[in-house]
Amino acid sequence: MKKGLKFIDKMSLWAGNSVQWLAAILVLVMTFEVFMRYVFNEPTIWSYETSMMLGGVIFALAWSYVHKNRAHIRVDVIYASLPQRTQLIIEVIGTLILFFPLVLVLTRTSIVWAMDAWLKNEKMMESIWYPPSGPFRSCIALGYILLLLQGFSNFIRDFYQLIRNRSYD
Repeated sequence: MKKGLKFIDKMSLWAGNSVQWLAAILVLVMTFEVFMRYVFNEPTIWSYETSMMLGGVIFALAWSYVHKNRAHIRVDVIYASLPQRTQLIIEVIGTLILFFPLVLVLTRTSIVWAMDAWLKNEKMMESIWYPPSGPFRSCIALGYILLLLQGFSNFIRDFYQLIRNRSYD
């Protein structure tokens, strides 16, 4: 079990480290668009959708990385002042009642949307460029799958620590 959880953690770290390069590419795309628009008065037709897709992929692939590092936003004013055991109870119950149902529905929906996009050869309609939406939707689905796996990994660790009163790793 420990090897499986460590593998999930490595996937989350890989995803988080990979998107930093996409962020650099996003900056270059937007810089190029601004340069073309304001220096040459020749805006591109592809930069808006490319930047939207890059931004979406960055967010989606970073979800599991952020969840692994437990860096999602929470009300720390109350949560941080609670005893560790109470925090673990909140984590376990919150994961079971809120996280898993929501992320399972979002994962299933994103997988269906990605498969439909590939099967129907769907195009994005934000500009006259019309890029295929399959790769983008697949990245979003991958982001949800990684988030679900990392949620499972965190849940196992939290539940173990709650029951055994010691860290799993």
